[in-house]
Amino acid sequence: MPFVKTRLLAFLLSFSVGVSAQDAGVPQEVKVLKMPKFSIGNFPKKSIPVSRIAFIQNVWDSLTLGYVQKGVDDQVALLQPSKPLTAFLQDQFNKIYKDGFKPGGAVILFVVKDLRVSERSFFSKQMAYTRANADAYISFDGIGFLLAAAIDSVLLEPSGVDVTNWHGQRIENVFRLLLANTFKNAKFLDQQASQYSINQIEQTMKHDLDFPILNSLSYQEGLYKNFQEFLNDKPGITNYLPVLIDRKKLKFITANENNQMDTLQAWGICKEGEIYKYHEGSLVPIEKYRNGFIISDYVQKLNRRNSQRNSDMLFAGAVGGLVGALIVSGVQSNRSSTPIQLVTSIPYIKKNYPEASCIDMKTGELTF
Repeated sequence: MPFVKTRLLAFLLSFSVGVSAQDAGVPQEVKVLKMPKFSIGNFPKKSIPVSRIAFIQNVWDSLTLGYVQKGVDDQVALLQPSKPLTAFLQDQFNKIYKDGFKPGGAVILFVVKDLRVSERSFFSKQMAYTRANADAYISFDGIGFLLAAAIDSVLLEPSGVDVTNWHGQRIENVFRLLLANTFKNAKFLDQQASQYSINQIEQTMKHDLDFPILNSLSYQEGLYKNFQEFLNDKPGITNYLPVLIDRKKLKFITANENNQMDTLQAWGICKEGEIYKYHEGSLVPIEKYRNGFIISDYVQKLNRRNSQRNSDMLFAGAVGGLVGALIVSGVQSNRSSTPIQLVTSIPYIKKNYPEASCIDMKTGELTF
């Protein structure tokens, strides 16, 4: 099948030279984020009395809030909360509303399932992005909880020069909004409906991140037709070939029962124990990071599993000869020359897309 072999050879060359090849990885400098010092808040007039606001969380990465820019050349830095995440949120809302708490009042429970921030510079402005997925429960007796409100959205806003230091305010605003919706809905709750204990809520949260792919020590080889196959660590196709379209876009084919070639729908592939997300006609190296998967460029060099250069050497060795030497010589070593992956799956963000750094473990799309 000369045609396929020729295109496969072209794919190996293009993949190794063009897909984010680098050795150093994203700089792992750290910026620490603190919440605003002088925030105050009042509960709405005529609202139900509240005795306390509590936080629990099961985000996939509780040590990092995301990646931000640093310096005049917009180098990438980790953004970390100034305290463990639960205390980071809990202490702030205790401080804001402590004067409004009333003994014997209802308990409001915020259940945080995802919380990330990002930022990106454009020609004439900077954009800040806040991704929040959280539920709000109310308990009138401190034991059984009713779901009262939820948020699952990406909030974006243009910002000034000091974009990073205002992420704490944006996070605070997210939970103020969730709190306001909780009070709006509280009067409509049926207190006779089924209620949940905190233990039941926590068990449900743990189930949300209980996927075989997160517990696998080694991954099954093959092509994932969809995100569910990836989560289950069970690629549905093992006999496939990559081909290039117009020397730019990658697709996958396989022989059908009539010995003809069918185009495959692909979420990603696992090759030589490494995983790649198929995104807009190219392959993006990803790897497990805490309780999720992150684009390999964002993992510190010493801790990287799916090293770009290692991947290049692997493919170069498979091709061999002059082409293999060309692949090795084409490897880039600085982030400024590598293509950035953008988050284009959020329907209401039509332009000024955030930069992608990880996989959304709910949808399988690239996110931040």
